[in-house]
Amino acid sequence: MSAKYRAGQEALPPGVYLLSVHLGFNDEELQAMTWDHPDWGAQWRQNDYDVISSPAFHKFLKDHGFILVNWKDLQKAVQSQH
Repeated sequence: MSAKYRAGQEALPPGVYLLSVHLGFNDEELQAMTWDHPDWGAQWRQNDYDVISSPAFHKFLKDHGFILVNWKDLQKAVQSQH
């Protein structure tokens, strides 16, 4: 698991957080779409995908008490408060 992801997540106090990532495969199509973004291009998106989809990242989240939810879960939570 990437040290930057570990450091970023370990520093968070209890609360609700959104981790936004731009996942993609470092293939010809994404390279063509992101050619003008040398720091945020296809390889960066592939790296994010590799981390987010790794068993080590999921274990880290579980071990640190993170609970993954989706947009429907959030919608239900907001509606239940009204």
